[in-house]
Amino acid sequence: MSRMPGGGRIDRSRPIRFTFNGLPYQGYAGDTLASALLANDIRVVARSVTYGRPRGVFSAGSEEPNALVQVGSETMLRATQVELIDELEATSLDGRGRLTSEPETGRFDKIYAHCEVLVVGGGPAGRNAAQSAAQSGDRVILLDEQPLPNSEDFESLPSNVRVLLRTTAFGLYDHNLVLAAQRRAAGGRLWQIRARQVVLATGAHERPLVFANNDRPGIMLAGAVRTYLNRYGVAPGTRAVVFTNNDTTAPLANELRSAGITVAAIIDIRQDQAVVDTDGDDDGLRAITLNGGERVECDLLCVSGGFNPTAHLYSQAQGKLRYDERLACFRPDGRVPNVTVVG
Repeated sequence: MSRMPGGGRIDRSRPIRFTFNGLPYQGYAGDTLASALLANDIRVVARSVTYGRPRGVFSAGSEEPNALVQVGSETMLRATQVELIDELEATSLDGRGRLTSEPETGRFDKIYAHCEVLVVGGGPAGRNAAQSAAQSGDRVILLDEQPLPNSEDFESLPSNVRVLLRTTAFGLYDHNLVLAAQRRAAGGRLWQIRARQVVLATGAHERPLVFANNDRPGIMLAGAVRTYLNRYGVAPGTRAVVFTNNDTTAPLANELRSAGITVAAIIDIRQDQAVVDTDGDDDGLRAITLNGGERVECDLLCVSGGFNPTAHLYSQAQGKLRYDERLACFRPDGRVPNVTVVG
């Protein structure tokens, strides 16, 4: 078991039994399917479509490209977003969904809502925006795709702030019509929200780094590794290497050591170091090769290539992007009527 003896925000007093590919496992309330699989030392969660290469959990959120599963009749779900519940039955998908002839038993509905201010994203910037808007008495709706609040600050929000968790905004249309999908225990809900002002606090996605065989199980985004350590109390490996080109990974080495994980090396591109290849077997990563030819044994490689702002909704609203040389990414530029970007 890779579950740490303490820490995380899971409820260890509430064990949950589930099956994956027909085999029984146990997790805890507050786990996602991905965190529970990692805690049970399940590194391979799927296979690639064409060559059948093993695929493992790569991220901790909606950007997950590998850990695709089917739960009941719902297909192509990301294991990083599937909340663990009793008697959950999940099967892996090799990049393709499966149709089922079984009738749909879930309940899916839609609801219309209006507000003065809609805030997309429940991080610090989003919470501050919701707090400020609510002080004027406006009706405020705050959306966040996570199942748990990112902070206890949610409890201090005024009563005129409506918080919708497990909700992903996927469309920003004319006259500030926002469509959002909310995941619910027995189905889902489509929200159609009309807002006078939309505040986008959607943060950024961490970029991977490119090298040969960078798709093996055990290679994960550095930010995702921190999430599994700190939110779920899961150690995704026993011997780690950090491969980075920025300073956001600075706290990671200490967090890995605190979890009992050996830090074999820290590879920084800014110091003319690089991972150029990896070695492994059918169960995942076993070693990396550096640009000088040195081989370092590890079963966890934490990669960070910087961040790309999550500008999808802003672009859909006809917002313009500008390439930022310093950050090496495209970022919002200019103004869109009644749409504000923060964070």
